[in-house]
Amino acid sequence: MRPASSRARSSGPTRSCCSGFPSCPFSTGWLSATRFAQVPTAFYGLTLLAPAIAYFALTRILLLSGALEPKVVEVIEKDWKGLISLVLYIVGILTSLVLPYAAIALYALVALMWFIPHRRIEQELGPRHD
Repeated sequence: MRPASSRARSSGPTRSCCSGFPSCPFSTGWLSATRFAQVPTAFYGLTLLAPAIAYFALTRILLLSGALEPKVVEVIEKDWKGLISLVLYIVGILTSLVLPYAAIALYALVALMWFIPHRRIEQELGPRHD
């Protein structure tokens, strides 16, 4: 043990997020540590695909339940982002085995796609002016 005078005092964590910080997701840390190797990139795609499948399934279950207002049903039925996301993630996972950086670009494309607001949702379900 070092003498007390030579111990450095730290006011916070000294490591970066993906170098062992407990809240850093495993797949992101692995992807970072291996510098976008093929298998970690495919695994990262799988971790993105799982919530996309859940979202798609949830929207279909809600549509089939009959519990939604007709306006909401109309908007959700025409939502292509969920399906396109699934397709792009699957293509990205397959692409990652050959071109990992192209797969990362596809994953980023899906993220960017979700930043674009649904104009139809805003028009149909936007703020009500009663």
